[in-house]
Amino acid sequence: MLSRSGFTVTELIIAIVIVGLVSAFAIPKVKSGMAAERLRSARRSVTTHLATTRGTASGRGCRSVMHIRGGANARLWVTSCTVGGGGVDTIGSVENLSDRYGVTLTTTGDSVIFNSNGLGRSPGWITLNFSKSGRSDTLGISPVGLPAW
Repeated sequence: MLSRSGFTVTELIIAIVIVGLVSAFAIPKVKSGMAAERLRSARRSVTTHLATTRGTASGRGCRSVMHIRGGANARLWVTSCTVGGGGVDTIGSVENLSDRYGVTLTTTGDSVIFNSNGLGRSPGWITLNFSKSGRSDTLGISPVGLPAW
């Protein structure tokens, strides 16, 4: 009798069915985890822009502003005085949160302002609500410019 190594068709079909069942249960969890991570990444991007704005204000010794545009085309950018002090300069680039992270942003304010000493001077709390695929995450910015989540 000949000895043949390998798999039978039945064994291959059983293996494929098992892989399919495991994938059917795993894929929704992975998608949900990715949506949650994109929300966290968008929130981290805002806190990074806040730190950039504060650092630019104290480093250049003039007022700096983090601009916030909400909606389905959510954007962030930082402006400050030029190094020579004669105009306004955009620090870094405009970040489109919707394109980069796929989130929608609703906000209660359109800018966070820092004085030359690095202290924020907003009239009240600003709340940013990020949403994606039925999930949401919130970030608050205090009147002195500190993030709270």
